[in-house]
Amino acid sequence: MEETIAAIVVEHGRFVPDLSQLQYDTDLFEAGLTSHASAVIMTVIENDLGVTFPDHLLTRSTFHSVSSLAAAVEGMLHANQPDAAK
Repeated sequence: MEETIAAIVVEHGRFVPDLSQLQYDTDLFEAGLTSHASAVIMTVIENDLGVTFPDHLLTRSTFHSVSSLAAAVEGMLHANQPDAAK
């Protein structure tokens, strides 16, 4: 999941020239991520991966790094599984 999220961040984040310069734990805001770019990244993730960010995940900590975004997406995907409610 981190590779998928990293590719989206690199393509739509508008601040990292290539994936080799981005570590999964890089602070994206320190690297130059803006609130506008984070909204674009969120929209692409939602469209590409079929998830919807709930309000409680619309925080700076969710968008802190590729790893934190991947964990949030994995949690959403798991919550959408029919067996997750059991």
